[in-house]
Amino acid sequence: MDSLLFSNNCLTPLYILYIIMVDIKKLYDTYVTSQPCGKDIDFTTILSPYTQQLAITITEEEIILEKNHTPLNRIPKKNIFAVVDEENYIYIILRASIYIVNKTTGEARIDIRNF
Repeated sequence: MDSLLFSNNCLTPLYILYIIMVDIKKLYDTYVTSQPCGKDIDFTTILSPYTQQLAITITEEEIILEKNHTPLNRIPKKNIFAVVDEENYIYIILRASIYIVNKTTGEARIDIRNF
């Protein structure tokens, strides 16, 4: 098995992808419950340290990722299950997707859940 995962003492992209997939699946399993709890999350406290650095705007109804110039840059708060602040990323968890915001660049990637 090690020969499939390691090459010259380096992780192969397949192994790295597997690690990321396991973590993402764990986020879905941990935080996606029967009802979104966006109304109970204190977005200002969690995201305020990053609003200017990552160009995040928090309104009464939504979170706007300004560096993502796509129609998907607006996230309604009512659809959010959790916001997880990790060392390098902020995860905004919805039922069928997770916004993964890079804390260094402010760029967001969207993981679409595979049911």
